[in-house]
Amino acid sequence: MSAFEDFSSSGSEFRDLLSRFESGSEGFYDIDEYEDLAAYYLQHAQLDMVHQVLKLALHCFPDAPELRIKKAQYLAALQNTQEALVILNQLEDLIEFKYDVYMIRGHIYSQIACSEQAIEQFKLAIPHADEPEDVYTALGIEFLNAHKPSDALYYLKKALKENPALDALYPDVFLCFEYTAQLKEAVNFFHAATDHSPFNFQAWFYLGISYLKLPDPPQAIKAFEYALAIQDQSVVARINKAQAHYQLEQYLLAIEVLNEALVIDDQDAQVYFSLAEAYQAIEDYNQALVFYNKCIKCDPAWADAWMGIAMVLDHLNRITEALHYIRKAVEINPQESEYWYVLAEFQQKMGFYEESEQAFQRVIECDYAESDVWMDYGCLLIQMDLYDKALDIFLQGIKQFPKFIELYYLAAAALLKLHQRQSALELLEQALQMDITKCELLFETIPALSLDLEILDLINSYKSKDSWV
Repeated sequence: MSAFEDFSSSGSEFRDLLSRFESGSEGFYDIDEYEDLAAYYLQHAQLDMVHQVLKLALHCFPDAPELRIKKAQYLAALQNTQEALVILNQLEDLIEFKYDVYMIRGHIYSQIACSEQAIEQFKLAIPHADEPEDVYTALGIEFLNAHKPSDALYYLKKALKENPALDALYPDVFLCFEYTAQLKEAVNFFHAATDHSPFNFQAWFYLGISYLKLPDPPQAIKAFEYALAIQDQSVVARINKAQAHYQLEQYLLAIEVLNEALVIDDQDAQVYFSLAEAYQAIEDYNQALVFYNKCIKCDPAWADAWMGIAMVLDHLNRITEALHYIRKAVEINPQESEYWYVLAEFQQKMGFYEESEQAFQRVIECDYAESDVWMDYGCLLIQMDLYDKALDIFLQGIKQFPKFIELYYLAAAALLKLHQRQSALELLEQALQMDITKCELLFETIPALSLDLEILDLINSYKSKDSWV
């Protein structure tokens, strides 16, 4: 028997064997029976029982390679990887066990984050596999974990070609398509899957997800409706169908679908969160608060719900309360730059400028991907009369986002306040050449510049060149 035998539908004969062993009945067990018992307990992660089986088995059959394979698996499950590898190395020359040796060794290398070695072992297992889809699956998952989605997709497709019933691979297949920006190909793939298996819930569901990400929400809704026709109690299909309605700004329809989901499961935090977002979108802020709070009651660590409450309270001019909720979101997930950004803005509104400056710095440290933080952070520093710091922020922003014109005007304004007039004029001229329509930002930042004749003449010279009004 393979080390990877599936006991999900054990027959009566095996159940009798299991009952006999667990009741402590004395009697003879052959190698195959010990192997079956060890495999069953390994599959169910009952390591104490594996230990009992192997202790008895190896006492009776100390040199049986089938049982030593199981011991290697057991040791790997205990994180005793070196001992497991020693056993596998000793068994590698036995041709009938090569498949198990390579597969177990591959999983061990995967377990200790040696991805290249794991992949090498899985590939060695291919010619020895009776069911190659298991090896292809292992390779696909390993490549995905190694952030190589193109390679992962290749092997996952091979696994599905060998066994189209492996719809448990669809989530990973979709991730590969998403990571490689092949959403149209994902649609084609899952369309083909629905053609092959028209009553397969997973195929319709991931077709819907593919359309949702494309985005093509009308087609996503159709796919989710087919999925729900197959599994009418699916909460996750309803959540995503509601998301498609949300994309179409059909907020009331989204709410209707989500309320259907609540009838099925009233303890699903995602349903409450999605309802809160939909109510927030139609400006029913009281209901939004109700459902954000219900989300938090189901899952206190749902950081986006804490931020959602903060945003609603801010809209209702309850900024002091909002500050508490956004701080909670930051506490739950301190690596999320968006939370720090909102916290910085709220603190700035409250006049807590030093705290706001610290929060903006955290936004940058968390690798916030958009350009606006450099402008907002720098403008806060100007508000604090820290023009040298503001200039540094604007220049850093220009380095990362050289086409973000506003930063050039703001940096020029900071240079003028720092009495570096020549550098300011050079930067201003560069900004005017790029986009003169943003020049008013200069005067909004430093109103006194509207009386600076040299600045006005420079701007007017570009206005006349571009016939700008």
